[in-house]
Amino acid sequence: MTSNVEVPHSPSPPDLPPPSLAVVKDRVPADLDRKPAEVLYAQAARVAEVFWEWRHKVITHFVATIGGSVVASGWFLKEEHLRRWTFVPLLFGAGFSVVCHLLDRRNDRILRACYDVARDLERDAFGQAGIFAKIRGLREDSLGWSYFAILRVTYLSTALFLLVSALTLAILMQ
Repeated sequence: MTSNVEVPHSPSPPDLPPPSLAVVKDRVPADLDRKPAEVLYAQAARVAEVFWEWRHKVITHFVATIGGSVVASGWFLKEEHLRRWTFVPLLFGAGFSVVCHLLDRRNDRILRACYDVARDLERDAFGQAGIFAKIRGLREDSLGWSYFAILRVTYLSTALFLLVSALTLAILMQ
C-alpha cells in the first residue's frame, strides 16, 4: 500500500548571477594591489610590532619573577627548616635577570633591523622619510639614555644585586 502523504521539500534556490569582479576583488588580499615596497614596509611594521610585544612580555615576566624570588626568599627565611636555602630563590632571580637581558638584546637587534628596513622602504615607496626613520633617529635622549639602555641597566643591576644578596645569605646562613 502506498502512502498519499507528500513530503515537503525546500524550494529550489533562485538562480544567482555569477559573482561580479567587485565581489571577487573583495576576497583577494589587499596586498596584491600595492607596490612590493609598500607590502614589505607593512610586513616590517608587523615584525616590529611583534617584537615590541615580546619586549613587553619579557618586562612583565621579569617583574613577576623578581617579585616572586624576593617573596620566596623571605618565606624561606621565616621557615626554620628552609632558612639555609634562602639564597636559592635569589640566585634564580639573578639568573632570570641575565636571561631577560639577553632576550632584550636580541629583541633590540631585531627591532633595529626592522627600523632600518622600514626606513629604506619608506623612502622607496613614499619618496620621503617616515615614522621609522624618525624612530631610528631617536635612539637616545639628551643625556645619552635610551629605552634600551635603561632596560639593560635594570636587568643587569638587578642580577648583580640579587647575586650579591644570595651569596651574602649563603655565607651567613651556613
